[in-house]
Amino acid sequence: MESGFYKLRVENKNIVTLVEDITMSVVNYASNNGLNIVFDTDVEDLVMPVDVNAIERIVLNILSNAIKFTNPGGDIYVNITHEDSIVRIIIEDTGIGIPKDKLSYIFERFNEINKGYIGNVYGSGIGLSMVKSMVNLLGGDIEVESEINIGTKFTITLNINALELDKDYVKGEFNDISNVERLTIGMTDVYK
Repeated sequence: MESGFYKLRVENKNIVTLVEDITMSVVNYASNNGLNIVFDTDVEDLVMPVDVNAIERIVLNILSNAIKFTNPGGDIYVNITHEDSIVRIIIEDTGIGIPKDKLSYIFERFNEINKGYIGNVYGSGIGLSMVKSMVNLLGGDIEVESEINIGTKFTITLNINALELDKDYVKGEFNDISNVERLTIGMTDVYK
């Protein structure tokens, strides 16, 4: 992405259905870890230009972290809100949280928060850096709030008009690999 080799594959899609499908695809994994996932939205249909692969990677990575860092009996909430030309994807968990003094570093590659073991969980330290890069490529922004032993909340803000289909993107529908394969790739660190 940093070298400019990642080309956005933009197509008009219903962002609500897309995020709901991604969320529902991890319900069994969350349930196997004793977690409850709740999806909610204030808009039923919202078609906009998106890169499906980028949205899948972003949402799966954050959900993967939520599953890893939330203890059994915990909850994960995925919510979509829409106001004017802005859509927000909010992913919140009741997990272990992130110390306030570490929040400003979590989107950096290979930082001490994301890399190595946290409790009994291993991480590579590149996931949230990739998420931020992809959100930025989509013309969006990502913010995080967290409290130790309370949970973490990620808010992805996308401008509905940020990507235009007449720009120089790779266009069309792309089903190179199935959603199951993408899920397997995106959730490898959750499998036991």
